[in-house]
Amino acid sequence: MIQTAPFWLALLLLPPLVWALPPHRRAPLIALGSFGVLAAEAPITAAVLSAAVYLGAALWPHLPRRGPAALTAMLALGLVGAKLSLAFGIDENSALLPIGLSFFSFRLIHYTVERGRGALPAHRPIDALAWILLFPIFSAGPIARFTAPGGAPLLALQDRPTLQGIAAAGTRIAVGLIKRLVLAELIWETVLKEQGPAVILDALPLLSVGELWIWALGSFAQLYLDFSGYSDIAIGAAGLLGVRVEENFDWPILAKNPAQFWRRWHRSLAAWCQSYVYLPLLGISRSPTLATLLTFALMGLWHGVSGPWLLWGLLHGAAVAAVGARDRARRARRLPADQPFDWIGAPLTWMFASAAHAAASVHGVGGLADALRMLAHLCGWRG
Repeated sequence: MIQTAPFWLALLLLPPLVWALPPHRRAPLIALGSFGVLAAEAPITAAVLSAAVYLGAALWPHLPRRGPAALTAMLALGLVGAKLSLAFGIDENSALLPIGLSFFSFRLIHYTVERGRGALPAHRPIDALAWILLFPIFSAGPIARFTAPGGAPLLALQDRPTLQGIAAAGTRIAVGLIKRLVLAELIWETVLKEQGPAVILDALPLLSVGELWIWALGSFAQLYLDFSGYSDIAIGAAGLLGVRVEENFDWPILAKNPAQFWRRWHRSLAAWCQSYVYLPLLGISRSPTLATLLTFALMGLWHGVSGPWLLWGLLHGAAVAAVGARDRARRARRLPADQPFDWIGAPLTWMFASAAHAAASVHGVGGLADALRMLAHLCGWRG
């Protein structure tokens, strides 16, 4: 969405208008501006989603006691339905199904569950609408929580902007643009040589293991720069509006194992899945290993309803579960948490994540067999 003219126009016009208004009128303006950005892409869906959120927040006190649970279940089914519709050929950029619907569903499930628990502060329906439609983070996160660190609604904007804050937000946007438009494009043109997964699959028998690893590592580095660059732009753009959005990346290249990797990579998604998928599954199964595997399997299917993405989820789930089992064994034996050769964990973890991404990247151009063939070639096996 950040490539669109409405995004940049809203980012140019909204901040001075927002800060010129008294605090209680800022959220309505942000909601209106965000609706305009979304409506420029998918007007029908923007209108339906906005009306549903506003009316749901306004009518919440009148819902029956089991209403929140039923609404959460319907939202979860809606998310699955949206993903299945994409898997069976509905264009995700159509006027009926805009990009970002998954992240919208995540925020709405968070709102429904936490309000059902009575964990949200008092707020107006327009506050909920402004938060859930917030255009900088709508299409690809971060998945911001409804409440700010102090416990107030995220969009309860009381403070006045400072030159330091505006400069920091602008710098963050510039860094994101450099990551996406310069560094990621440089890797695409030089390291990857503009070769996507379809080209690599066709050339797989001709590539050496070293050449394939260069492509896999470069492809994942490009994804990291592109995605973290988007997050930088989103966080900076929200900052210009006075909204402090949590970080989504924390140098995942330094993670020493897959569990650390998921505390540094797409942190908002990992935290959401821990709260609303892993913990409920753990309560049902009483098995951390099974809950971890199922959580990552569902996370993989969220990325794409296909065999390659399911394989990606199972690979990450098995790796994180293995680290968890190792750590529990260490605690049981009262062994030190760090080991002498932990330093080698960072490059191995990045290689593992790159290999899993290489397997998942064949989604859309190949199936599970092609994903397994990609992994086999990365391991040096050409049978």
